[in-house]
Amino acid sequence: MDYQPPNDLTGTAAIVSGASRGIGRIYALALAKAGAKVLATARTVDGDPEVVGSLAELVATAKADGLEISPCKVDMNDKASIVAAVDTCIERYGRLDALVNNAVYSVNSKFDALGISDEEWENAFRINILGNYRFIDAAAPHLKADGGGAIVNLTTLTARPSKAGSKAHGFPTYSVTKAALERMTTYLGVELGEMGIAVNAISPGHAEYYMRDGRQPDIDYWGSPMVHLAAQRMPDGISGEVVHTYEYGKHWGPEVTTPPAGNERLAKMLSYADEPFGYYRER
Repeated sequence: MDYQPPNDLTGTAAIVSGASRGIGRIYALALAKAGAKVLATARTVDGDPEVVGSLAELVATAKADGLEISPCKVDMNDKASIVAAVDTCIERYGRLDALVNNAVYSVNSKFDALGISDEEWENAFRINILGNYRFIDAAAPHLKADGGGAIVNLTTLTARPSKAGSKAHGFPTYSVTKAALERMTTYLGVELGEMGIAVNAISPGHAEYYMRDGRQPDIDYWGSPMVHLAAQRMPDGISGEVVHTYEYGKHWGPEVTTPPAGNERLAKMLSYADEPFGYYRER
């Protein structure tokens, strides 16, 4: 794996939830490449080690590159399962330095804002808010005990105001719960700072658009911002911030005078994402 992380995480341990595929998988690999020992959690543990979509494949890929990632099955609806995952990290690695809350309850198609069932709202809040909070609550004492650490919550640009008919509009439960997660991030950024814990949120951008032709997320573009956030410690680091992947190296993080080499697919993704928001900067 030809990748140079922006920070050295040697000697640390991290948990990444929802790590069997997509962005979570790349975050786990990037953290491991930076030197961290990673506990990767997901619902799908077993699978073909040569086919992306299970923790079995992630662990095999990491092992082939000399990286340490171990699997742990977690049900985000079950508090005991989440607490057990944190305990497993301590048992396996003896410490916990970073938590990446990537697991999510999302929807695959748009629907109206009225007439949403209680079950739909409860499913979204149970994972996107309560599940992530449970992970934070279980992890915080260990992060504090090891001299401080980092918590990174995954948010989305759809948490921000959108216009009717735009690509970002039409996902009410997802958008509202992610907006709530951003407020939880800014709140805990204040509360946990005294414990030496940095709490931030990051929106990855339209990774699913990038992945439409079957390719995996670019580890430099998506991995480097996560590694940098996982290295934050208070009081000297950043905390209580909601940052965006596309602005890494320009508006936050270490200055990148020459942006990471992109590709045509990344350029198309940024152009696509810019239509409803107008947030994206030229890289």
